[in-house]
Amino acid sequence: MNNHVHLVVDTNGSDISQIMKSLNVSYVMYFNRKYERCGHLFQDRFRSEVIDNDRYLLEVTRYIHLNPVRAKMVKDAAHYPWSSYSVYIGRDGNPRNLVDTSLVLKYFSDDDAKACRKYMEYVQRGTDGEPAGEQCPAILDFPDAEDETTKEPVNNLQVMSLIEAVANQYNVRASDLISKRTPHAEARNEAIKQVKRSFNFGMRDIGILFGGLSESSVSKILKR
Repeated sequence: MNNHVHLVVDTNGSDISQIMKSLNVSYVMYFNRKYERCGHLFQDRFRSEVIDNDRYLLEVTRYIHLNPVRAKMVKDAAHYPWSSYSVYIGRDGNPRNLVDTSLVLKYFSDDDAKACRKYMEYVQRGTDGEPAGEQCPAILDFPDAEDETTKEPVNNLQVMSLIEAVANQYNVRASDLISKRTPHAEARNEAIKQVKRSFNFGMRDIGILFGGLSESSVSKILKR
């Protein structure tokens, strides 16, 4: 956009702060060299939010691709040159291999051409205010895609009961599983997966619950 950029980044367990620092420093050096300037380029520190379910992933990607349209910069998302949308709909061959579209397009079809066409239709429907997921039934196969408003409130007793059940399976103490430096990493990781599967907890909340783990550490555990 004119004064900011939106990125969907798979950290693969790495620290997002380090990723953004490297990216920003490299880009500022390039920009300053190209336009013969010096000093800061970005006014504020980046802001980030964890995408921890499939429905939200679709909402975010569609929001980003429609951003230039809603800002009245172009009439069609495909006409905006600084967007990955043309790669997602198959009009750009992604020559620099900067964009991985597979994570999003797999929700629409295993056939590449069909997935591109359905994603384009999905984004275009967003201009009418359609909620993400309405015409993409594939995401309903994933537990994370449930309507979170239908879940019952969670209390600490329920969570700790689940952690204790996992601890009993591994014949260890529950207190050991919520320690950041636990010697029982396998049991702790299983408890994290069980909590994520059973309760409406984001990665930050899970990290706090298990002794102060970082969001990237939790994400890495859940991907294993």
